Amino acid sequence: MAAWMGRAGWLAMAATAGLLLCACGTTAPAAPPAPQASLPAPGSPASPAAAASTSLHGIILATQPSSNTIELEALNPATGAVTATRTFAGGSATLAYDPQDPGYVWRQAFNRGLTEMAATGPQASDGSTSAGFVNDQGIYTPLTASTSGGYGTPLQKAAIGFNPMTGDLWYQTPQGNGSSGGQFGFVNPATHVDTLVKNSSGFQNGVIGGYNDRVYFGADGYGPVDIGAVPYSVFLGGMQVERDPVNNAYQIARDGKVSVMTPDTRLSPSSVDVPWMKLPIDATQFLAADTSNQQLYVGTLGHKVVDLQPLLPVSSRTVGDAVVNPAHTVVAFVATAGSQTQLYEASLSAHMGQPRLLASFNANLGGAYGLIDWVP
Repeated sequence: MAAWMGRAGWLAMAATAGLLLCACGTTAPAAPPAPQASLPAPGSPASPAAAASTSLHGIILATQPSSNTIELEALNPATGAVTATRTFAGGSATLAYDPQDPGYVWRQAFNRGLTEMAATGPQASDGSTSAGFVNDQGIYTPLTASTSGGYGTPLQKAAIGFNPMTGDLWYQTPQGNGSSGGQFGFVNPATHVDTLVKNSSGFQNGVIGGYNDRVYFGADGYGPVDIGAVPYSVFLGGMQVERDPVNNAYQIARDGKVSVMTPDTRLSPSSVDVPWMKLPIDATQFLAADTSNQQLYVGTLGHKVVDLQPLLPVSSRTVGDAVVNPAHTVVAFVATAGSQTQLYEASLSAHMGQPRLLASFNANLGGAYGLIDWVP
């Protein structure tokens, strides 16, 4: 545990539906782009070796020991002890993450095995950039062609993250950077087939092609979802549940269909101020926090009602990021009081029960951390 206690730089990052995307021009490069050695960040290995030799299991946390460098730590859910670590140094490539995102959004920055992290390559001589990944040896591998291949407009392809079900790496071509309207695309890491999605194509909870769009995928591949939905909405089994703080209720409709005309769904108990969404649990449940971030609720969709079950005892501690175990029975979360920051776990069937302390930190983690996964 001494290997991770005292760190102050932690890094911040939904459910089931299908998506039909209209593809525009699928091309397969004659030869896959060759891996490139990123300029090592301070403290990174000088020469590559076998990557990702140790599997990560348990509660996975993401930390940021230095700029453009991410470290993953696997914690034993029974003891809170660190069992393995993995570091991704972007070097000359730019790692695909935003410290403001919750952990479940951060998860898409990594492939299924947590051995590769999505990244945008350094700018080529024609101004283009490629989308690819960095491994734990600091090696950047481009998955898209870096140039237009002709006189056409060179595209700046910025990596978004991996679809966790298909394994495809998604990217965007920001408006004003080689794309007149801002486009999205995805590339298959195995075949390097690169598909650019039409600007006019619809996608879940929004329309592809807006200025500075950001999207994410749920754990089961649901998406892409507009990042602006966090923390106002959660997606459960193709349904969108959105806060309506004006009427202290939720609005529920098919994904992307919530509007001012959507009828309110009442809360039970009605005395609770409508909680903020934290993350989906399954097709009918989600985790939420009260407006002061001091209580966690399990929200369950019922018949014209959302049942809210408080999990924690009354406390002045501030609840931070959270992650649910694969069986959907336990939640691990960070809680802070003054300069004391601790990792707890609680049963999702508890009712204001005492959570179990897993680990304590020597410093306040602030907002720069992420609980990104719970791996069996």
